[in-house]
Formats: sequence, C-alpha cells, structure tokens
Amino acid sequence: MNILVTGGAGYIGSWLVPHLLADGHNVVVVDTMTFGTGHLPDNPNLKVIKADVVMTQDWCFDRIDTVIYLAGLSNNVMCEQDLVLSVNVNVRSLRNFVKAAKANGVGRFIYASSVAVYGSSDEDSFETDALVPTTPYAVQKAMAEEAVMQEASTDFNVVITRSASVCGYSPNMAFHLTVNMMTNHAFHNRRITVNGGQQKRCHIHIQDVSTLYRRLLTIPVDIPISIYNFVAQNMTVLEAAQDVRAVMDDGTNSIQLVIGPATDDRSYTVDGSWTQKRLGWSPEYTVKDAVWDMKVRFQSHMWGDSMTNEKYGRITQNGL
Repeated sequence: MNILVTGGAGYIGSWLVPHLLADGHNVVVVDTMTFGTGHLPDNPNLKVIKADVVMTQDWCFDRIDTVIYLAGLSNNVMCEQDLVLSVNVNVRSLRNFVKAAKANGVGRFIYASSVAVYGSSDEDSFETDALVPTTPYAVQKAMAEEAVMQEASTDFNVVITRSASVCGYSPNMAFHLTVNMMTNHAFHNRRITVNGGQQKRCHIHIQDVSTLYRRLLTIPVDIPISIYNFVAQNMTVLEAAQDVRAVMDDGTNSIQLVIGPATDDRSYTVDGSWTQKRLGWSPEYTVKDAVWDMKVRFQSHMWGDSMTNEKYGRITQNGL
C-alpha cells in the first residue's frame, strides 16, 4: 500500500512510519520538521518531504492509497497563544488537504483527533456521544473532524481516531503529555506535583497507537465514516502520578509526590470497547510500561535538556 503520513516525523509519526515500512508499505512523509526530523530511517520505500501541508501540491498524492493525517498543533498552550495561527494549521489547512486528497483519488483518509472533543465528563464517553469541546485545541479538533466527514463518500472512506493521551518513548520525544511530563519531572526534579488529582484522564501507550493505525489499514471499506476511541487506561491524575513514582523511585533517592489545590477540574474518561471489538485489539502496554521505557533512556543520558528545550513541550515562540 502507498501511504502518505502528514506529521510523520513527529512524536507518533516517527514511531509509526518505521513500522509501516517494516510491514512492506511505501510511505511518503510530509512534515515541517519544526520539532525535529524524527530520525526517520534511510529506506528506499520512504520519501520525506520537508513542507507545510498548507503548501502541499497535488503531486504529493501520486499513487497514494491512504492518508494518515497526524499533522497539527497538539499543544493547547500554542492554540491559546495564537488562535489565528492554530485555526489555520489545525482546521483550514486540513480542510484544503482533505479536499485535495479526495480530488486526487485517495481511497481512505485517517484523521487523528482527540478525546478532548468530548469535553469534560466523569462518565465514559462513547463514539456516538455529542461533542462538547471546552478548549481551543478541542474546538479545533471538532471543527476538523466535521470538515473531514463532510468529504466522506462511497469512494472516499473517512476514519476518525479519537486518541487518549499518548505515552512512552518515541524517536521524536514529547514531554507535554501527562505521563511523559510526570516522568520527566520525576527524573530531573525527583518530584511530581499534582494539582487536585481526582480529575480523570485516559492514556494509551505509543506502541498500541501504532498497532491500531496499522490495523485500520486492513479494515473493510464498508461505510463512508467510522470513528474509533484509542484508549487503554482510564485513571485519576493522582493514580497516574502514583504509577510514575512507583517506577521511577529507586529506593535511595525517593520521588516526592506533592498534591496541591485543583487548577483544572476537567475530566476525560473514554470507553474503548468498540475499537477493541471492531479491530480485534486489546491493549498490550500500560502507563507503567511507558514509564519504564523512558526511565532506561533517561538513565542512558538521553534528553539532558528536556526541562529547558521548548521542542520537547511542543512550544515555539517563533511561529511555524
């Protein structure tokens, strides 16, 4: 299969793309490389285009069967800092891109959304639930979903993936995600600060995410639109912090867990049973597995500047 991956050098893409190549696919990556190259492999079946999706021309769709659209600003801080930029990147560019993909004969378009589109809830959210986004990032994801679904047809299969917070090692590491951030602070500061702690969050290991995207390539095209929650574990923020501390505490230099007043009462908890049933999948990895993956790399002196380098937080002061 010929696959185009936008954002293919990013946190998820740099893990997924080598696995797509190993599966025997031909892959084209389009990425701005704003936060790094992702250490993508030198492979005759891989073509890497350093470009913004807004500038992408029709030729990039040549012989492409499937698009996996990972591109976008994934940090709510950046969305709040510059709403015009984030809407252009997360919504308008996506809208133009999906129209071009359809016009150029792409058969399947997989769009990476987020569980944030459901809004805050203490009850599990299902794929059929109404969307009530509460942050600029979530609102833009919901708008992008609508733009993609408007193009769905019998000849243009649209798949929406609503992912929980992803965790674990990637060649292009990101530390703005909940578990990854806690692990980073646990290693460098020997301290994890939790504000409140009873808010719920959902998580999924990056290796499970990669497996799910690969499964999506094989499902039958029997309906124009399908939606999948990507989630492995639902837990409180405090429970996640306790899992991180349990792995990172070496017994000699203990990790301090500090609990302060709640500054954000939002909860995200999501049901993943439809995805498991439809894709024949069960989570293979846990939050603790993700922390172990990062711990051994921290101990190998990776990411020495992870507390100060903005790229790890997916923040830039200079635009894209």
